[in-house]
Amino acid sequence: MTERVRQYGGALSHALLNPSCGVFETAGIEGAVAYDVISKCAVEMGDPICASADQDALQSAFERFCREHEWSTITVATTTSSRDHSASVTFGDLLFADLHHDPTSGRAGRHLRQNTNRASRDGVTIEEYAGHDEELESRAQAACDQWRTENGASMFITDTRLFTERIGRRWFVAKREGNVIGVLSLLRAGNVGGHLINLVFAAPDAPAHTTDLLVVSAMGALRKEGAESICFGIGPRREIALEGLGRTSTALAKSAYRFGDRLVHFEAKTVFWEKFGPLRREPIFIRFVPARLGVRECRALFRAFHFSFG
Repeated sequence: MTERVRQYGGALSHALLNPSCGVFETAGIEGAVAYDVISKCAVEMGDPICASADQDALQSAFERFCREHEWSTITVATTTSSRDHSASVTFGDLLFADLHHDPTSGRAGRHLRQNTNRASRDGVTIEEYAGHDEELESRAQAACDQWRTENGASMFITDTRLFTERIGRRWFVAKREGNVIGVLSLLRAGNVGGHLINLVFAAPDAPAHTTDLLVVSAMGALRKEGAESICFGIGPRREIALEGLGRTSTALAKSAYRFGDRLVHFEAKTVFWEKFGPLRREPIFIRFVPARLGVRECRALFRAFHFSFG
């Protein structure tokens, strides 16, 4: 299953490897759908995890499965906006950077260069972790748990398990005075160009710009290896665009998005990644089958993303 996710995976496909996630498969198609059932809504995590030629058939089979169980289907972070009897919300973009370009170079990279130099002067070092040190892993997971606890309001698609599903996974670790103060997790993900940053964080007591140094270091390592691009995941937009929803559903969708933005500042994530550009953007959608968004669907989405207030 892990190898399938790495070969065909997109921005949220790693959710399939979480033990709490439902897995849908059907005869005749090598692939799977990751989903969670909440309030009679099947929340699907990204596009079907299979070869591109089989995605439509696997998606149709999954939607039939949902109808048989009288569940509505909400597909989160799909690259396909519309299907029969569906509505969609454009809420963000997949963000890609060209690894031929060093974002710290030239006049445009001056501010980022200052940030990374400051982190280095403050004693932050970055090393790629080879995966054979249980003590380091324990300290890194503790730093991650502390970050999540002290991060205030937040949204996460899965638990932050740093060192599970090791196939196709790499880690860059930030240290200061021997202490682990941050981690960048890099996944092999075939449907987003090969390399996906699925998590980067710095502990609350880490020096400023530790995360900048982690990202620049990971990009530099991939550049030396000849990689072409890297995906930073989903960058939320300032405003959402809606298609196929009625007036009441549209008003509810906009209100829910504004509410979430006030609490977790969606666009701040996009602004962070823009430092490492210029970026290529591909629109990403939430699709609803049937074409309806009500309180039940909003509740299901917030629960699927483990929305918390810290």
